[in-house]
Amino acid sequence: MDTMMTVEGHEIRVMEGPYVEAGKATPAATEFGRKLIGMLPAMKKAATDSLLETYNDSWADEEEGFPELDASQFEANLVSPKIVIFDDLNAASVFFEDSDMFGGHSIDVTIYEGKIKGATLVG
Repeated sequence: MDTMMTVEGHEIRVMEGPYVEAGKATPAATEFGRKLIGMLPAMKKAATDSLLETYNDSWADEEEGFPELDASQFEANLVSPKIVIFDDLNAASVFFEDSDMFGGHSIDVTIYEGKIKGATLVG
């Protein structure tokens, strides 16, 4: 069963596995959660590097109120990160709300071996 914890004001879901003991998140989960929170700016940059061109080429529509964006504007639209720590060590997903840039789809930034591996649209 997954468990929830709060770290530095962020709700984090921890999947059953090495980061959960007796139904509670372990100190290692808290430490990994802090690391992920510290990586949020880099995650936003990775998502921007991966998806800004897609937004500007396929989703931007001036007439509908969705102008083309530069990198800083795109990053500013990545809000409300939801952190999920997986049942593998040093693996997680962080889901950002898109401020309706992609019609309400979430942006999933994946973390494996403690490093950012990519960003995709989900939902």
